[in-house]
Amino acid sequence: MSVVMSIWGRLANPGLEDRHIKAVYFFAGNWKHGDDDFWAKQWYEYPTSRNDKTYTVWPEDGRHLTWSENRADRAFAVSEIASAGTNVVVMSSWGARGSNRWAFSAPMQTSTFAHDELFELVAETSLVIMPAIESAAGTADGVSHSYVFSDDFPGAAGHPAPALVEQLVDLIDRYLVNPAKPYWPEQWAKIYDSSGAPRYAVNILHVASRHLPDDGDAAFAAGFDAVANAVYQRTGIAVGFTLDILPSKHSFTIGDWHGWIPWFEPHHNVRVKPGTPVTQTWSTRTHLDLYVIDSHGTVASTWWDDEQPGGYRPGGWFPIHRETIFHPGSLVTAIRRTAGHVDLFATDHDGIVRTIWWDADQPGGYRPEGWAEIHPEMRCPPGAPVAASWGNEDHLDLFVTDNFGIVQSTYWDDNEGGYRAAGWFAIAPSTVFHPGGAVTAIHVDEDHLDLYAADSHGIVRSIWWDSDDGYRADGWFEIGPEKRTNPGSKVTALWADTKHLDLFVTGNDGIVRSTYWDSREPLGFRPQGWFDIGSGVRSVGGAPVEALWSHDGTILHLFATDASGRVVEAVWKHDDDPSKAWSGWMSIWPQLQTVAGAPVTASHPRGVHIDAFVAGSSGGVFASWQDELTDTYIGHPEELGPHLKQQRSMLAVQAFIPEIWLGGKTNRARFTKKYDYIVRWWLAGVPVLMDINPGYDAHLVFPGSSHYGYTSEWRGWFVSLWSPAFSGVVYNCWNGYTEGYAGMRQQISGDRDFAWLFRMFHAL
Repeated sequence: MSVVMSIWGRLANPGLEDRHIKAVYFFAGNWKHGDDDFWAKQWYEYPTSRNDKTYTVWPEDGRHLTWSENRADRAFAVSEIASAGTNVVVMSSWGARGSNRWAFSAPMQTSTFAHDELFELVAETSLVIMPAIESAAGTADGVSHSYVFSDDFPGAAGHPAPALVEQLVDLIDRYLVNPAKPYWPEQWAKIYDSSGAPRYAVNILHVASRHLPDDGDAAFAAGFDAVANAVYQRTGIAVGFTLDILPSKHSFTIGDWHGWIPWFEPHHNVRVKPGTPVTQTWSTRTHLDLYVIDSHGTVASTWWDDEQPGGYRPGGWFPIHRETIFHPGSLVTAIRRTAGHVDLFATDHDGIVRTIWWDADQPGGYRPEGWAEIHPEMRCPPGAPVAASWGNEDHLDLFVTDNFGIVQSTYWDDNEGGYRAAGWFAIAPSTVFHPGGAVTAIHVDEDHLDLYAADSHGIVRSIWWDSDDGYRADGWFEIGPEKRTNPGSKVTALWADTKHLDLFVTGNDGIVRSTYWDSREPLGFRPQGWFDIGSGVRSVGGAPVEALWSHDGTILHLFATDASGRVVEAVWKHDDDPSKAWSGWMSIWPQLQTVAGAPVTASHPRGVHIDAFVAGSSGGVFASWQDELTDTYIGHPEELGPHLKQQRSMLAVQAFIPEIWLGGKTNRARFTKKYDYIVRWWLAGVPVLMDINPGYDAHLVFPGSSHYGYTSEWRGWFVSLWSPAFSGVVYNCWNGYTEGYAGMRQQISGDRDFAWLFRMFHAL
């Protein structure tokens, strides 16, 4: 091995030349534990949400938490890191000065001002800093947009990964080109590249691409030199990268990411009551319309179109005939007759059901006279949800629960010249429901309609209409009365095919439950009644559940909001053994907060693509989306390694807990997969930084997530894995309190993990 190859991936800073890297990933900043704006803003420029209630480990010395509160505490924290034998601090970074992405996404309060404080303190030690760039969610006030590496990389020829380049240039400007302190540049970690030249090192997390095919190895690798060259042209600084290359496409479907991009707010010109239902309807596979009732009671709309640069309507949300006021926080129902015609329904502040329509042939689109009353002699509680279902293109049925708890219906029929002349009529009025309660209506075909609702006792009931006999003569019947929900709660119904219907509801105990009707069952409905779906996660009683089949009918997705206001998802795979349980509920970017039990709406009009929307606690309407990653590039050591070796900017592979993605039912199975992944990169001929951690426990912040490690055997395996042929070790991470890994002495485990880390580092 040449001298150059032997130092590739080693430290190059004066006094640390050719040293193995002994690093800890670190969230510089104060802990987030205050509930009021005064506390949240007193250290940095933006408020943060409280997260200390999601800690699964706690430091023994509280000074580790109070980074920003005084210099002495910062000095203590840095000295503790150094005392473990560390020589590199991998500094978590979430955006440029003036951004607030960190306030939304980061587990600790990692403002750019905290980065300055870290550079200042490290200057008094032998430590150096490697900045890290991580995917992060956009923020409620729109100061910072989301950043997802796989969406940005590799970019276009002559314009590589623009969002990544901007973040790199910002970091370089702050700490190398125009530092506030002249000694800061000396604290940035340098690593030798494959030519033996030192480069300023940056760690990149979540490395993959949504823009390359499976065989895109050469283009993917070349993207890193393209980024480094673009940065050099703008700053004169040579940077290189340590890469957290995601180990499989499965990486996008586990954990907090769960395949979804971070929540973002498409527009900021409308405020709604937190938890307001968001209605979506697709006119084509490339055009989406959204509707909400804002905080003033006005129905507002916006749209997304594939041909629009940036997707969403440039002018943001717009009102639909604001002269009619509805109940803030209530539902506006939208249903399409054709691609060129949509009808809207809502119950106004007087309890009158109103409608308006948009038609492509109408100048201006919407009915010029505004919202029309539908037989105002029938009244409902203000904001009562209206159910609508097309039997065919010429017949639309409407349902609502009136002030007396009676389900009422009327219809529009083209052959009758409009709405039923006789107005609303009661459906089996002997059964009383919650006034204004939700009614679910679903056609299997134009000859059969099913209705579902939760009665005044919280028992789910059903009735059907058939073209031969009309409504069921015996009225509403009970479905699994031994399990109850809240009176008036929404019952979600979804046809898998014409022979199988699934029902979902949140019980009065906050547990999501399901049952089904199947033509092959002797009595139709599941004989055993309702069953729990992931009882480990709870919402509030009666919370709505969104259900959605994947485009190919193989995966059933459920969405809900738990008792802490986080959006969660569970899935069931149709091609699995039917006796298998649903997946555990997983948080979708839990940094977004809404009210407990808020409705989530989701759809999949574009094949493998799913869109989701929710109204956050800030009053903004937030969106996220997920793609099944059939065309997404994931780098593998054997194919990507030879191409990475040709890139001067490639410094090392630095996997960040790859076992969380690779999975395994036992500690040994997880470690074996982790070992295999790390060694395969080393065999590919590129420098490797060995990832170590004491275990993983994020059950409070990511309900249903993996839990592993925390045994002497687990820690011992890392000792046996170490080889001097690696470029070093990275501990993930020093203050990861929400995910159960922290390097300092802890309240329960004492110095167990610190002592293990100390031994690992001092053996290098």
